[in-house]
Amino acid sequence: MTATIVRRGIATGTASIFPLTKDANAFVLAIIFPEGGDPDVPVLVVGDITADKDLGFFDGVTEPGIAIINDAGDAYVKLDAGDDMVAGSKGLHFVPAVDEDVEIINVAVGGGPRWYWDESEDAFHSTAELVLDDNLTISSSGSLIFAEALTPGAQFDAVIATDQLMLSVGSAYGTQFILTHFDNRGGEHGHADQTNPTYYVHSATSVASETDEWISFTHDVTDGVIGTGSGGIKYELGTVGVPSYAIKTVKVTKAFSSDLFDADATTDSADVWLQPANTILLSAFMRLETQFAGPLHSDLDVTVGLAGDNDGLLEPAAMNMTSDAENTEYSGPGAYWNTVQVVTISTQQWVAYATSVGDNLGDLTAGTMDFYFTYIEF
Repeated sequence: MTATIVRRGIATGTASIFPLTKDANAFVLAIIFPEGGDPDVPVLVVGDITADKDLGFFDGVTEPGIAIINDAGDAYVKLDAGDDMVAGSKGLHFVPAVDEDVEIINVAVGGGPRWYWDESEDAFHSTAELVLDDNLTISSSGSLIFAEALTPGAQFDAVIATDQLMLSVGSAYGTQFILTHFDNRGGEHGHADQTNPTYYVHSATSVASETDEWISFTHDVTDGVIGTGSGGIKYELGTVGVPSYAIKTVKVTKAFSSDLFDADATTDSADVWLQPANTILLSAFMRLETQFAGPLHSDLDVTVGLAGDNDGLLEPAAMNMTSDAENTEYSGPGAYWNTVQVVTISTQQWVAYATSVGDNLGDLTAGTMDFYFTYIEF
């Protein structure tokens, strides 16, 4: 049986319909088109009357194929004798039954690689390795999760000249990388944009309440820098015979109305820091936070020492906290510095001594200073 192929009302060829009998094991009904090429193409189209127009889908097609065209006549799916199934449509739409997985790709080769939709997990699965030739982008609401039932890990197979795995951050992301608890992944961690790449590790505390519980690692072009938001740096060494220790920094603030500056006299003193037992004092300095002022005050100096020794620890060579710039730092080690008295077996009280020129300390109306002590605790 033959069918006439008509193009714009003119018969242009015939298609034959008959059973194939050459294969004794497979008798099939065949539709045979003439050799394909413009203007005759060997495509069997399934569609309604809207398909009878200049679609432009199959110009120049030479491989026999079957095409299904949608009602609007603007999309199709075609299966041909070439290597591919062509989806000239807006997409492939699978409509599974309830609780039914969808087999999207199943390759009949060794190992049976598959890509499918798992309805119970609401997720796509691949049974074979996925190789990306471009970036993997995770949206702002997504996460990269390793399944706990497997053995998760990250491996780098070096096939490039640099032979290294790189984590890179740019200014668009603050030039920083943050390791945080999963529950804090969407929270504000309180870090300003960094100039140099910086790695922050946060505690498990919610960043909604505390954002300063972190340690950081960076290089400031000159030196490697380890910093903390709060607390010191604690070293825990597991080797037998080597004690664990922590490096801590304490900040003590004294304002103009505090016990260091409230005497009805030009001199005053106050306990400023109780050094714990079994510690080594590494450094101490003072910082002028805001200038001191009073009716007749022309000079104000502060030293630090033990009780009865007003300059044993800190004795700055030059100091006037009524005229020095704010944030000026004062060190000037005293006579006890680098001596055994800075190493404590029992607690040791350090005392600050203030001396004013021009008026009593209790008449000061403004001013704040900070004391910093850094020490090793065993």
